[in-house]
Amino acid sequence: MIRWFLWFFLAPYLFLVEGLLAGTLPFRVDLAAAICLLAALFVRTSAVPGFLLCAALGRALLEDGDAAVHFLSMGIPVAVLLPARLAFVERSLAIQVLAAAFLALTMGPVAAFFAELSRQPVDVAAGSGWSAVMLTAFVAPLAAGVLLRLPPFGLFAEKRA
Repeated sequence: MIRWFLWFFLAPYLFLVEGLLAGTLPFRVDLAAAICLLAALFVRTSAVPGFLLCAALGRALLEDGDAAVHFLSMGIPVAVLLPARLAFVERSLAIQVLAAAFLALTMGPVAAFFAELSRQPVDVAAGSGWSAVMLTAFVAPLAAGVLLRLPPFGLFAEKRA
């Protein structure tokens, strides 16, 4: 139960750190893609909806759009990637890079679709372009690896035998 409280209250700070990094680094670090990569490959499948809901609530506090748009923009690509767990048990770095590239390609258009559908202003142009996709493909697995070792995220990890 404590992991849910930790994640619920720490999720907005994760996106605050993302904003601070965007102001200091010459490139954009997409921590939402890292969170989705964690949810798709490492978090227990029974905890994925709640995990993404807390992330969507935290992201909605600091970015344009409501929690439903953020939940759908993160949840639909993660739902597509969940069956990859059955095929790729080892969770190799190559699979993580491919999954992060898929997330970088799909999260923006899905967010734009649902923002247009609900007539909400959501800025998806910040993470568009092939250079942003390639950067996210390599930075998101590294960020996910670091986040997986931090207390709230490690508590959600699926235990493999």
